[in-house]
Amino acid sequence: RGLMSLEFAGHLCDADVKFAGRVNGNWKPKVVKENGPGDWLVEIEVSRPVSPEKPVAIPQGAAAPDPDEITKGPKQVPKSKRVRRACTTTTYQLRLVEYTSPAGQRVRLLTNFVDIEEFPTQDIINVFPVRWEVELAFDEVKTHLSAAPKGTPPTILAWLNREANRAF
Repeated sequence: RGLMSLEFAGHLCDADVKFAGRVNGNWKPKVVKENGPGDWLVEIEVSRPVSPEKPVAIPQGAAAPDPDEITKGPKQVPKSKRVRRACTTTTYQLRLVEYTSPAGQRVRLLTNFVDIEEFPTQDIINVFPVRWEVELAFDEVKTHLSAAPKGTPPTILAWLNREANRAF
């Protein structure tokens, strides 16, 4: 289905990358303002660890976890022995656009195109399916490149892949 995570949206905002991506239909964001029918300014909060190397101090009286168990990975360490890490929360104001596709499917898009004058709702609705078709075409090009006949020089494959990336 290709749904966007809020954490990924936060990373894109931090990198100053413009985006529009589908989000889960059951998600209930904090609405800051209604821009119009099916168009809202919303607020999301994204929590990230401050530093993976700096765990929060274990409360006094609690048993310290065995370092050998921690190195096995979080799936193997019992919850009671996991080290809690400090997190920082960042708040982002984004735009949620909701519409019904021609096939009758409810589509919800989260985007950082928040200026409704510069990016009218209908423009976002019209452009998203086109962007999706471009993405599918790019995926098909990559699939065919990876299935190139044996003996195709790697430099040609690399050049074709680079050109495909530049085109999209």
